[in-house]
Amino acid sequence: MNSNQRIVVLRYSDFDTPKINTIEEHKKMLQSHDSVLWGWFRKPYENLVKQPDAIDSSWEYMKYSNAIERMSFPSRIYLCNMSKKEVYIANCLGVRNLDTINEEVKIKIPTYYRNSKTICFWFEFASIEQYDYTQFYNEFKNTINFSSDDTILTKSKPSISKIIKTNGNSILHISDIHFGSSFNYRMNDASHRNFPDLLKKIKNNINIISDYNIGVIVASGDFSFGKDADKSNNFNEAKKFLKELCDLLNLDCQQHLIIVPGNHDKGFIDENEHYDQFSTLDEKMANNYDDYYKLFKKELVGDDQITYVKKYELSNHIKINFLALDSSDFQTIKKREYGFIDTRQLETIEEWNANSDEINMAVFHYPFVPPPAVQKISYHEDVNGKYHSDALSVLENSYEIASILTEKGFKYILHGHQHFPYFGKYILRKKEGTTNTIFLSAGSLGLDISNQYSEFPHNSFNIYTINKDIIDVQ
Repeated sequence: MNSNQRIVVLRYSDFDTPKINTIEEHKKMLQSHDSVLWGWFRKPYENLVKQPDAIDSSWEYMKYSNAIERMSFPSRIYLCNMSKKEVYIANCLGVRNLDTINEEVKIKIPTYYRNSKTICFWFEFASIEQYDYTQFYNEFKNTINFSSDDTILTKSKPSISKIIKTNGNSILHISDIHFGSSFNYRMNDASHRNFPDLLKKIKNNINIISDYNIGVIVASGDFSFGKDADKSNNFNEAKKFLKELCDLLNLDCQQHLIIVPGNHDKGFIDENEHYDQFSTLDEKMANNYDDYYKLFKKELVGDDQITYVKKYELSNHIKINFLALDSSDFQTIKKREYGFIDTRQLETIEEWNANSDEINMAVFHYPFVPPPAVQKISYHEDVNGKYHSDALSVLENSYEIASILTEKGFKYILHGHQHFPYFGKYILRKKEGTTNTIFLSAGSLGLDISNQYSEFPHNSFNIYTINKDIIDVQ
């Protein structure tokens, strides 16, 4: 494979604390040196999962031997800040691994991360010039997955599945199992860390299968609980549970299961840590669970795509489409309580034409609006000893996401996060008219009930029966 035929886009962002403009700092180095070194802040999973068929994943570019000083790489590399919609072209002289960074070379690294021990690869750039973002996007939108979470964009756009036929006409919606130290489903014998009572209900009552005729399972995030020391174990428990659940319902995990990440599954930072002390991305990466979630999804459903579409034909011949989105990207420290869906994820349905004969549902973790219940007001103490009330944890850009989804014919939203089962309408008023988005929250399937709302101190799950003109919620 000729590396010069490769398109390589390195994603980057600026540092919040201390305030650093990444491009400016690297250009300053070029004013006094013939080249500058650009560190690759890889996500943990990008050098973890190594299967032969993953030729488009970023680890493929970064396979190396310590005996090799330089690796072959395209001379033209794009640097892109997705949130600011800025793109630059860098003239790449090569890629160095950590072992080749001696004191003579280290002076070409900007001082703010010159002594980082966690960066394994450094790109050597002879120049960095700005490029038009619109031209860049139009040039590569059909070949690059701009909604990817990878730090190196090389994959093709996420595919939309062929129609999957299922023998059921109901959807089982579960959420917020929270396997780990905080998992404690409320069972009759009050036992701890047993699988949720849902499995017992199905085993002991065969009518659940016959009466509801479940054909699809939707799990809207928070499979793990982020505080445990052994984070991967939580996903192992969740995987075992979901496989057993699919088997009981005579469903195939790869075909009939839809999952999305929650804030405790991906990009989560533990509550007992001090956010103001994170001065570089190095410390943040040590607490990032992207690698575990990606591996969990790969082993469970056969791929690690976070944004995707699955199309179904139910037993009553109704066609239903699910758009899975990631609402749990960590944005900034100040907005850590809010969910956010980067609109680039919606490029998956950019050419989607709404069909009146099909039902379209979007699935993500964070809600559009808070639950219709009195929430406990929680507080946190800052470094100066002042107390602040925490924000209501909802999707930050609800209006923007609702506008795009309704335009594309996605009327229903399935979510979790609030540990409270509720549903309602999100009314969107625009000049073109008023549209309604129906949101359905599944509550929590496995959180310790001491963390539940006093108005609803129970674990729960939802079942939606799809008929021609109505969706029945159980």
